[in-house]
Amino acid sequence: MRNVRLLLCSLCSCCALYAQFDDALGIVERPDSSSIVRLLTVEGDTLTVEAYLARVRTYHPDIRIAAAGIERARGVETSAWGLLDPRIRAHYSTKNYYGGLKNNELGATLNLPLYWGQQISIGYRRATDFFDTDYTTGSDGEPSIALSIPLVRNVQTDAVRTAIARSEQGIILAEAQLDERRNSLSLAAVTEYYGWVASRARYDIAADLFEIINERYRWIRSEIERGERAPVDSIEILQELFRRRALLARARNLVERSLLTVAIYLWGDDERSMVERFVPEPFPTPELLDPVQVAFDRSRALQRRPEMRRLFAEREQLTFDLRLVRESFKPNLAAKLSLYSPGWTTPIDQMPTYWKAGVDFELPLMYRAPSGQQQQVIAQQTQIEALIELQRRRIENDVSLAAASVNATYEQAVLARAERRAAEMMVEAERRLFERGESDLLRLNLRERLLAEAREREVEALHSHAVARAYYRWAIADY
Repeated sequence: MRNVRLLLCSLCSCCALYAQFDDALGIVERPDSSSIVRLLTVEGDTLTVEAYLARVRTYHPDIRIAAAGIERARGVETSAWGLLDPRIRAHYSTKNYYGGLKNNELGATLNLPLYWGQQISIGYRRATDFFDTDYTTGSDGEPSIALSIPLVRNVQTDAVRTAIARSEQGIILAEAQLDERRNSLSLAAVTEYYGWVASRARYDIAADLFEIINERYRWIRSEIERGERAPVDSIEILQELFRRRALLARARNLVERSLLTVAIYLWGDDERSMVERFVPEPFPTPELLDPVQVAFDRSRALQRRPEMRRLFAEREQLTFDLRLVRESFKPNLAAKLSLYSPGWTTPIDQMPTYWKAGVDFELPLMYRAPSGQQQQVIAQQTQIEALIELQRRRIENDVSLAAASVNATYEQAVLARAERRAAEMMVEAERRLFERGESDLLRLNLRERLLAEAREREVEALHSHAVARAYYRWAIADY
């Protein structure tokens, strides 16, 4: 009874094994394809890095958001200049008293504020039926023109000029933020682009390995059927066939993931179908950076990096704020001169002209409000100066790190290419030995695996070098 159970278990295991082999052979015999994204089976048009970046910079929402920030800053500037717009004020009032009209008044004034703090006022006033005879005008009313001039406070600057200067720096700040976002977005997009290039190169490696082993499998199987080779070789070659087909599926999944990641940065048309229609350009040729060029780029990056321009704009805004706060410590002394004429209908050469002059004076007693504001602005200036110093150190370090990565990956790429060529020579020699019967499948498969690993290392080195070059461009604000 025990032997029967063992026999039944063996039969079940064999049936399950044969079923698994049938499923695996079915996958091997099918051409490799994806049900999620369409992978190119033939070479299509090339999507270059610059064309890809141009589309990212044009249509990506982050760029549109930063560009809207510039428009918002320009709107703030327009609003600040609007503080100098002429304004018209008019009023009319009357009072009923014991069945008649009393205190009947009509007035209109055109105020023309000037950029340097002065203000011109052109007005007309008509006041009748007032007890105050000095305030009462004739029935024709009286025109007037007045000039107000600050004498101590608001001479060097005032709230209007400060708002205009801050808004102008706000545009510079918004443009720097746009450049900063474009620089960072370009780095992220290029990094994913080169990941796409690397995944396709790894897929080509896996496809070449599978094609070689698939042809060899058919050739060995025909030799076994003719009795020219031992049947055990079919298990060896079949194991290698399954392994390489699994590697091909994994490489295809990497292409799918990289393609979908690249499509995230494309907007406008159907981004995924656009990527599916194109193939990426190859990795750039490895280049070595010269120390003189690195030193020049390090000093140039301090001027080109948008982070520094943004901090400089913020520092300038604080300078204007501090200047306005210090104006508050001065006494407010302003003079006003007004010319008016009660003869509205008389000829100009006969029109009588009167003048009215006055002085306004204001002096705070404790200065707590301006002192607190000054303390806040000075503290903010200290923070900005520290941030500028810190950012300058970071930029110099970014350029140095990027340059070191570029040169290190250059050496890795050159050595990996030489290793790959040596591995190709070894595979060719092993294949000739195998064809003469002086080698076996195990050694040939091992040589081909070593060649695949060498090609993988070359792709990885080229990928690392391309990403390092992209990071170097970001460090010197070359996007």
